[in-house]
Amino acid sequence: MEIKNKQRIIYWTLTLSIALIMLTLSYGYLTANPRLVEAVSHLGYPLYFMTLLGVAKLLGAAAILYGRFRTLAEWAYAGFAFTLISAAFSHFSLGDGALKVMLPIAVFGALLCSHWYWKHGVREREQTVTHSFRANVGEARKVMVTPTLVEEGGR
Repeated sequence: MEIKNKQRIIYWTLTLSIALIMLTLSYGYLTANPRLVEAVSHLGYPLYFMTLLGVAKLLGAAAILYGRFRTLAEWAYAGFAFTLISAAFSHFSLGDGALKVMLPIAVFGALLCSHWYWKHGVREREQTVTHSFRANVGEARKVMVTPTLVEEGGR
C-alpha cells in the first residue's frame, strides 16, 4: 500500500472515531442522558452547560468532517482540545479513577494525530485533485472559447 493511502486511512480512521465520540456525546447531552446528567452534576457544572456542550460538539464534529473551511476546522479542533483537557483535569481534581482521567487524554492524543495529518495535507491532497480537475475543465473551456473570439475579432 502506498504511503499516501496509509496516511489517508489513518487520518480518516482517527477523524471518524473522534467525530463519532463527539456526536455520541452531543446526542447524550442534548437528550439529557441520565448518566451524563449524573457525570456533569458530579463534576460541579450546571446542567444547562450540557446544552452548550451538545451543540458545540455537534457543530465541531461537522466542521472537522467537512474540513473545507480551514479556520472553522481549526476552531473545532481547538474546542475539542479544550473540552478534553478540561474533562481530564476536572476528573483528576475530584480524585476520580485513572480511567476517567486517562480516557479524555487518550481521545486528546487521537485528536492531535488527526490534526497533524490534517495540517500536513492529507485532506488538502484530496481537495487538490478536485480543484485541479475543476481548473483543467476551466482551462479547457478557455481554449475552446478563445479561438472563436479570435476569429470573430478578425485577428
